[in-house]
Amino acid sequence: MLQLLAVCASLQVLAAAPIQVSVDLTQAPRRLLASELTFPVAPGPVTLVYPKWLPGEHSPSGPVTDLTVTFFAGGKQLPWHRDAEDLYAFSLEVPAGVTELKAKLVVISPPPGVTTFLSSAATSANLAMLNWNEVVLAPKGAAAAALQYKPALKLPTGWKWASAMTGTGQGSVSFTPVSLETLVDSPVLTGANLEVTPLGTLDGAPVSFAVAAETAGESKLRAEDLAALKRLVDEEGALYGARHFDHYTFLLTASDEVPSTGIEHHQSSDNRLPGQTLVDEEIGHAELVRLLAHESTHSWNGKFRRPVGLATPDYQAAMHTELLWVYEGLTQYLGHLLTTRSRAWDVATQRDNLALVTQRLRDHRGRAWRSLEDTATSAPFLYFARKDWAGLRREVDFYEEGELLWLEVDLTLREKSGGAKSLDDFVRAFHGGPSTSPQVKPYTLDEVVTTLEAIVPFDWKTLLLTRVQSFTADPPMDGLTKAGWKLGLSTRQPELLKAFEKETKEIDLTASVGVMVDAEHFALIDVMPGSPADKAGLAPAMKLVAVNGRKVTPERLTAAIEQTKKGGALVFLVENADTFASYTVVYKDGLRWPTLERLPGVPDGLEAVYAPRAAH
Repeated sequence: MLQLLAVCASLQVLAAAPIQVSVDLTQAPRRLLASELTFPVAPGPVTLVYPKWLPGEHSPSGPVTDLTVTFFAGGKQLPWHRDAEDLYAFSLEVPAGVTELKAKLVVISPPPGVTTFLSSAATSANLAMLNWNEVVLAPKGAAAAALQYKPALKLPTGWKWASAMTGTGQGSVSFTPVSLETLVDSPVLTGANLEVTPLGTLDGAPVSFAVAAETAGESKLRAEDLAALKRLVDEEGALYGARHFDHYTFLLTASDEVPSTGIEHHQSSDNRLPGQTLVDEEIGHAELVRLLAHESTHSWNGKFRRPVGLATPDYQAAMHTELLWVYEGLTQYLGHLLTTRSRAWDVATQRDNLALVTQRLRDHRGRAWRSLEDTATSAPFLYFARKDWAGLRREVDFYEEGELLWLEVDLTLREKSGGAKSLDDFVRAFHGGPSTSPQVKPYTLDEVVTTLEAIVPFDWKTLLLTRVQSFTADPPMDGLTKAGWKLGLSTRQPELLKAFEKETKEIDLTASVGVMVDAEHFALIDVMPGSPADKAGLAPAMKLVAVNGRKVTPERLTAAIEQTKKGGALVFLVENADTFASYTVVYKDGLRWPTLERLPGVPDGLEAVYAPRAAH
């Protein structure tokens, strides 16, 4: 009992005053992030925890293996021990007479090439994206919203910064005290080549775009991209009718040293794309607005409205992820909707996107044993699954399949209301309301269903549960059918796919022979179940050495596949560990890629869905 009282007393003291956290990024080019935290304490036992379950990652992915930690009080280092069951918890005894505890952390940022959400490489010689969850500890048992932190930041010489938080200074930055919840929700973008561009306002709240690049030339927005981003802000305002932030900043690293990804926040988004994104028209057209539209949509769908299972009080409680097909799936749909309405993509490009998505989901034969709902429930570990045999296991398909599902909901709303209602009405009712500062309004599936029923009476719950709980051979394509389109195959490679291949350095041959190939090393990234390559005995991780007797190159590989239309053979010499063997792929249709084809007699419904709503 006495020990319990001592723990409670220490917790009350820890939560009573702002916790100082000073982060030193001067060694960021060496991938070392240092922080020092000062906790007000009372003598007795104290347990501090490192954030484990991270918002936006929906998983226990806090990079504790990259952490070093030491504790000091009264100028002396204190012993501590790690909890044997919770490896994110550090316990120690505060000596008598001590009122202040210091924790010194060093976080080792991964090198280029490591891609594990925010635990991937995030620093280079010229830039860094600081996520505060990596450099803080918190008293165990305290709600993140109840803890106050006073952040400070030291930057390398000449570096600038951008963040949703308010701060003063350049080389040494002092931020206004915020809750731990706000701190973790507010990454800081820093770099030697950092540019900030205003994009306008959304219901009175200023919106801006900040980019840090490896060179000054790579941080300059092209005029057409700037115009598209401004239209994106306008289209978000037209769609939601309200905002739930006081200001919003798109944060972007443009670097080949930092893997591409994106994570959402209330008042900013952490976006990472290749170094040439702003100067390479092909990559920029495909990816820039698409990624930013997705992550900023989360400010409404994911941060403001959040499934109750993901609205946890701290970063140690396990998240329940079964509604990610709403959180992420609806966001995928709305992100591409906004990308097209802002005219960053035209409707033809969006049709290509839908074709690529549908073909990929068809290739995922794992849907015969794993439902869409299970891909969401399994997300905390499925996010970290390897790419090999992804078609057998199914990936986090609630993104792509969610897009098709919510397209079906949109077209069903339009059909049953005679065109008077659409998903826009649901979004405005569910995510809109009066504009507010950042807040969380949790929801259940029943609330989603009730909102849909209020717009158009229909058995929405049966439709949604059928789609997410069934084991089916094909993805949900009723939305495409209602819109007058079906999946087909074409000899035309979509420009969108060309850009993705350029960005990822992959060769997508899944719609022809059924393989995804590393364009630099010619390893098979994946083999589609039931495809010609699968039937020939090829497997992921095998390496192509030669095609039809000649050393493999991207050009020879695609030319050999194209020649099959004229009766050409397709023989691969393959290296499998220390073994070499030849495989004959039986295939005669040449290069093919997915496309959408019109259904005769059915009006085109996609033009109306993706038409701009804002006055530009």
